[in-house]
Amino acid sequence: MSRDTGNTAFDSYRAETLRRLEDEQHNFEAFLQRLRDARDKAEFDQFMDERAKSSAAREDDAPKEA
Repeated sequence: MSRDTGNTAFDSYRAETLRRLEDEQHNFEAFLQRLRDARDKAEFDQFMDERAKSSAAREDDAPKEA
């Protein structure tokens, strides 16, 4: 961490600003992770839907047993 400047008002302001920026960075990274998770889930759900439709289509095309 950086050393104190000797100006307590500035040091306090800097410490609070750095803490706030770290919190914002953490929140933004968490937001990005939620976006990635949502995109992954949407892609997986789409894959599963297409797979189910493909499976249903194959069953419809299969010869029926008497």
